[in-house]
Amino acid sequence: MRRQSSRAALMTTPARGRLGAPLPSAAASLARRFFSSEPSALSHRMDATPPTMAATPTLLPSPALWPQHAIVLTKTARWRHLPESARQHGRHETARRACQAHEQAVESISNAMRAAGIIARAQDARDDVAASDLAWADVCFALGGDGTTLRAAHAAPAGMCVVGVNTDPQRSVGKLCSATVGPGDPDADAHALVETLVHGAYRERLVPRLRVALELDDADDDAHHDHHPGGAGSAAPPLTPPLTPPTVHAINECFISELDPSRPIDLEVRVDGGPWVAWRSSGAIISTQLGAGAWMQHACAVREAQITAVLNAATELGLVGGRCEVAKLDESQLGAIVAKANAALVQHDDPCALQFLVREPVTRALSGAGSDGVRPAHGLASRVQVRPSGWHVVASLDGLPPTTLPKGSVLDMRIEPDRGQWLRTIEPILDS
Repeated sequence: MRRQSSRAALMTTPARGRLGAPLPSAAASLARRFFSSEPSALSHRMDATPPTMAATPTLLPSPALWPQHAIVLTKTARWRHLPESARQHGRHETARRACQAHEQAVESISNAMRAAGIIARAQDARDDVAASDLAWADVCFALGGDGTTLRAAHAAPAGMCVVGVNTDPQRSVGKLCSATVGPGDPDADAHALVETLVHGAYRERLVPRLRVALELDDADDDAHHDHHPGGAGSAAPPLTPPLTPPTVHAINECFISELDPSRPIDLEVRVDGGPWVAWRSSGAIISTQLGAGAWMQHACAVREAQITAVLNAATELGLVGGRCEVAKLDESQLGAIVAKANAALVQHDDPCALQFLVREPVTRALSGAGSDGVRPAHGLASRVQVRPSGWHVVASLDGLPPTTLPKGSVLDMRIEPDRGQWLRTIEPILDS
């Protein structure tokens, strides 16, 4: 793909906020400066309104290069959410520096886009936005970290390329990000990123999505929900009419639980068409291969104290035959054992396999359940079905706000077979 010598300059109409609502004057000024045709230096003060608001573009004719039009979803740094009084104390200095690094990166990227003639529109990643609102763009940039990239993956239309940019590499892992901008030289990083995209010097990749289909098992309501008043999600209306159950997707995982995190939930879980197994627990996580390195990794992780207790018990029972002297293990040796054990618990090489975990199970001896007492609480599968029963059952995808499940819900989960629905992104192109 050749780059032409001139491209249309980025221009914007007056800045607007959430789905077109006018912004306050200070925020509008920042939005115009960050995504406008006028160059700007990094001169905003840290006590100003965050530069993450939307700017509606005037789309101008431009050469047929990719990307011509970009939607930019950017996070608002945590420091911005602190009350003004809290910002004055030094204990939040780390958060302040992270905010500054992020906003410097955002401005550097906006300047690089402007220089390349890319028409861009910025929007806060936490705003409610429909895929149809983004359809005019060629690419979606997610400026923040993994959480912002996940939000962009949910917001972008199927088939749109999502480019995650880690704008705070000192605090954010950025496993889902394709590039890192800052903190050393954000201008150079941003220029290299945009040039790489304009020249087509990148490799695309498809990331499998978890397909979550909601079915309504009305025939089994009495059998599975009479021990909780109203059954799953009885306090809220159904998501959709029963005849058109929705299908949604996740990149990392789906979590099913009670809305009240202190209340246990009754679940029936079916793995690969086997028997339904009843559990009482704090919820269930079903993850993709990519998600095995996110929440699932921490939910399954064992710690040094647990490993030490197991080794001590095995030694006392004479099961290790003196080969393992726990008292003589130094910190690095114990750490190596813990790391290897945790890797064995969650890592696998099948991109089309799901991993499931029933968290903190209490019992699987519930009345009326078809448990055979064999199925484990954690493992790999091609298909996982979950039939929850509780007071207010919710499902959360990729850590986004939970959704109430209607009475009689059955969640049927597998890797999406249609690759056209997978996340389209690019291989990492800038080192951290």
